[in-house]
Amino acid sequence: MWLSFMVCSWSLEVATVILKNYRRAKRKKNVKRPYAKRLMAKLGNQAYKVIGDQLRIPIKPREYFYVKLHKRVMHFLSDTTLKLGSVTLTACRVVVVFSKIAKVTEFRGYVAIDVNEDNITAMNSNGKVRFFDLSKLKKVGCGYFERGKVLQRKYNKDRRVLKKVLSKISENYRNRVSTMLHQVSTAIVKGCRKEGYGLIHEDLRGLRRTINERAKQFNKVNVKVQRVSNHSKKLKRRLNNWWFREFLNQISYKCMWESVKTIESKHARGSSSICPICGSKLAEYPNGQVGCERCKLKENRHIVACVNLLRWELAVQA
Repeated sequence: MWLSFMVCSWSLEVATVILKNYRRAKRKKNVKRPYAKRLMAKLGNQAYKVIGDQLRIPIKPREYFYVKLHKRVMHFLSDTTLKLGSVTLTACRVVVVFSKIAKVTEFRGYVAIDVNEDNITAMNSNGKVRFFDLSKLKKVGCGYFERGKVLQRKYNKDRRVLKKVLSKISENYRNRVSTMLHQVSTAIVKGCRKEGYGLIHEDLRGLRRTINERAKQFNKVNVKVQRVSNHSKKLKRRLNNWWFREFLNQISYKCMWESVKTIESKHARGSSSICPICGSKLAEYPNGQVGCERCKLKENRHIVACVNLLRWELAVQA
């Protein structure tokens, strides 16, 4: 009864969070009613026990089942400064939560990052630039999209098989994207921690809402006034498939874990098209270069964006 009560209480907590998010989203726009897609259970830190390299979960009084833990989990368990939290059980995985107290200290400078579709550019206060090429992710995304269209034509008469194969290639694509983003975000955060820098990144929230906006226009085909998208289908697919939110989420929690101070810049709009010296509008040149006709500046647009982020945020703090 005790275990049943714990599972029930945690399940109610999860359901309450889903309901609150639904009510909050409903105030802004029309959203579908939430429903449980997968079976799950959540246990508090008193409802399980770690024995060796196994997680012991009670079923009934004096009856248990055991789950072998990954070596990465065992690495965290060896750290005495970490505190065990809840455990979430799904059909295919067990998620163990850890927590610790992070003390944010003073930093001698900042690192600004410019997130783009095919690269991530990082620049610190001393002018050192690191460039991470992610053009492979863009090519991979186009490849998976074309593969999905082929599968849809092949299995269009069998919805069950089509759903299965599309789910598989979607999972493969997400895993490839997540792996590469984890490598880049880990490298940036470790560099900040090692050199004693804080982190400044753009606030890109609302980008997908903007690109998916619709406006009432006259349709010449059916002679009706309808809500039509302001942007092309190709552009919407490209930007909706962009991984910027996942990357910012990764780098945000890693900074908190490593006690690195983060600043989400609210002044990122136009950072790559404004001259950091005189504030004039920059002219665009081939190969991602921009130039200023007034002060004769010529530089890569991603580096200009990082310089402006550093300059604007440091001016706000001063």
